Amino acid sequence: MIRIFLLLLFIALGQAGEVLAKRPNFLIIMADDCTYNDLPLYGGQNAKTPNIDRLARQGLTFNRAYLAEAMCQPCRAELMTGQYPLHNGCAWNHSASQPDVKSMPHHLGALGYRVGIAGKVHVKPAAAFPFESVDGFDPNCVRNPTRAHELDGVRSFMARDEGQPFCLVVALVEPHVPWVMGD
Repeated sequence: MIRIFLLLLFIALGQAGEVLAKRPNFLIIMADDCTYNDLPLYGGQNAKTPNIDRLARQGLTFNRAYLAEAMCQPCRAELMTGQYPLHNGCAWNHSASQPDVKSMPHHLGALGYRVGIAGKVHVKPAAAFPFESVDGFDPNCVRNPTRAHELDGVRSFMARDEGQPFCLVVALVEPHVPWVMGD
């Protein structure tokens, strides 16, 4: 019985090693004031997003997110740290997380990932959120209209170091536009 268990364990660990060797890339698309009932991939009818729908069919979707605050900066800090706003230190807009807080770039970087962000960052300090800055998307949420998107920086980030996996956060501000922008 022990031999069978050890054989099965050895096979399972071998398969786990193969999975770990094939580390997936992550593309995280964030959009201010955009909820699940806006996007067709979640059954919404408020927007037409054929490219996002196509990406969703080819990968995984993040469909269970519950955030403790309804403000841009605390939500972003909570998502990127996995910690409640009062724990990470960013409990209101224009506040900062504690400098020793670990976030997505720390955790994924330790696993060999390059971690970049394009667009609206809106988290601080840089020590807690050491993203590589990727050009191409407007970081300003109060400019109306926002500037046009340029994909060269995103393409360059994704194509660089093909042997190294990446996580790219693309943070859009456009859904913010029809409503009050800024604070």
